[in-house]
Amino acid sequence: MVREAYFKPAQIRYRVEDVMWVIATVLPMEEGYWPPEPETGGYAGKMRTVSCVAPFEASCQVRAEVSERLRMTKDDGETLLWEIQRGGVEYYPVLCPAARKALLYISSGWRRRRQTYALWKADRKRQRQKIKP
Repeated sequence: MVREAYFKPAQIRYRVEDVMWVIATVLPMEEGYWPPEPETGGYAGKMRTVSCVAPFEASCQVRAEVSERLRMTKDDGETLLWEIQRGGVEYYPVLCPAARKALLYISSGWRRRRQTYALWKADRKRQRQKIKP
């Protein structure tokens, strides 16, 4: 399930699971905040590392990147946002086709796709038609 997982900002790789989790848990929060890590009952004396950036900077970057990718998908991105945040969809195959396409477009890895969302959808449609006899 999406909400049982936990990702630190540095662990976000912009895959389907990561993006769904960010949309469900990080975007509804106030900007600059990241959900606290759940207590796992493990080693209590965790090692701390010194960071060169402000504590809120990484969360703001992830939030901005996902928001921008959602904006690029226009109405399908709005549908995806609604289904995950308000509809309570936590499982990828349950999403409607428009939201699923937006999620696949957004989940492109570290780099954004250079192709527009409309061209990407047209290419996918063309590739599916080649496969079918």
